[in-house]
Amino acid sequence: MAARLISAAVLLCVSSAHAQQPTFPFLQDGGARNSFVQGGINTCLKTQAAAAENHGLSKDRIARFCTCYARAIADSINGQEYEALIAGQVSESFRDKAKSASALCAGQNN
Repeated sequence: MAARLISAAVLLCVSSAHAQQPTFPFLQDGGARNSFVQGGINTCLKTQAAAAENHGLSKDRIARFCTCYARAIADSINGQEYEALIAGQVSESFRDKAKSASALCAGQNN
């Protein structure tokens, strides 16, 4: 009997832990991911082209960075972070992911 109780308790813990896992809405290729990535690229291109520190960089180099960055964000953003962005809030976890994506893509774009 004790073994059944332990098994049931383990099952409940596993189910509960699984239910609390964040969702990642843009991992799958398709319409939602494509729209999110394209929107990210467009915003990034405007921001990066206007940044004084990027004057002198080719449009192609900026476009490569922005494509990498938007894809990296789409790969890592979770549903809670996305909902916060929609509401005009930027969570600390999203800021950390954005910094990581920026560093990754800047390093690949040298």
